[in-house]
Amino acid sequence: MKVAVASGGNIPSMFANSINTIRHADAFQKLGHQVEFYTVLRKNEKSFLKKINLQKHYNVEPLKMHFQKDHSLFFYNNNILFQKVIFFLEKIFGEKFLGRSNAEKKISKKLSNQALDLCYSRSYFVAINNIKYGIPTVLETHASSPSTISELVELSKLSNSDYLVGIVTIHEKIKHELSVLGFDEEKIIVLEDAVQECYFNEIEKHKKINSFKKQTKKTITYIGSLKQGKGISKIISISNELKHKKDITFQIIGGSDSEIKKIKKKYLIGKNINFVGFIPGQEVPKFLASSDLLLLLYDLNEKNPVMDYSTTSPIKLFEYMSSGVPILASKIPTIEKIVKNNDILIFENDHVSSQIIDILSDKKYLEYGKNAIELAKEFTYEKRVQNIISNISF
Repeated sequence: MKVAVASGGNIPSMFANSINTIRHADAFQKLGHQVEFYTVLRKNEKSFLKKINLQKHYNVEPLKMHFQKDHSLFFYNNNILFQKVIFFLEKIFGEKFLGRSNAEKKISKKLSNQALDLCYSRSYFVAINNIKYGIPTVLETHASSPSTISELVELSKLSNSDYLVGIVTIHEKIKHELSVLGFDEEKIIVLEDAVQECYFNEIEKHKKINSFKKQTKKTITYIGSLKQGKGISKIISISNELKHKKDITFQIIGGSDSEIKKIKKKYLIGKNINFVGFIPGQEVPKFLASSDLLLLLYDLNEKNPVMDYSTTSPIKLFEYMSSGVPILASKIPTIEKIVKNNDILIFENDHVSSQIIDILSDKKYLEYGKNAIELAKEFTYEKRVQNIISNISF
């Protein structure tokens, strides 16, 4: 098939939806489809592009990329104060006056000339305009409250169109909310997030390299965002409780320099914890392979978390499971519904510090990691894309 993958921006960036979107394009391509990627270019993206290698950043094969420059005021998305002014003006004068969606309309116009078999879109505006141009489109959205998003409300009015061939989301709760909004329930596909198929071989390769190295300390790792709700304060607290254990070290991978600086200013950071910062996607398998324990500990008491705990499907869970390394996780329903067996994840108890010591000293937990690998193989991007194709009606 001739496939376009479209985004409304944030390509490239450190955001999870950015990773998710690019890796779907990569999966379509690896399955033999002819793929081109279209996204909006603003100042943030333009600056980010200068600092990175796109393929290494996302750990993907080369993709044919098209960047549509945003000529509206929204081009200046790198200035927080200016963003607030723009969104204030938008509330007064409306989106059409400021032209927030003009770049995405131009993307749809270009797609209309491509004789596409399918467009996989993470942009509401692209999906809306694609339908008007007669382009078969599947939209993916993880929005936990669809009725609050004006673009989704607008799209729902076009939901009976034959050109909206499917909507992909990550939880039955979101499916229900979309159906209430007016979307055809038969078009809504619920799929968990995924891991790249290449992770399994890449991690195994790094483990073989590590087997020749002498390790004096056990390494406990967190990889992901440092934003509210991700449990960073909890990890710091645990590391402080274990600072007397000279054979244990913690590493937190992810986040911007400014985020790390704020965290170090806010919390007491011991010498046994290292903030590595953001790493390219290509390096993630190496860090997973060199770890002895992986942490997926949410802080459910933190205010204004960046995700909805009741609908999340964390990418890092699937990446963690592909490593074969034991995983200590918070027990929340969205994770429990993915990992139904008792010998895959280790759920945190009330005494996490002593629990960690037990995990690192008891070889039985190595079997949990091996079991996790087998489960992770069911959740690859390639299989996810195949599921999308098989469940949509052209």
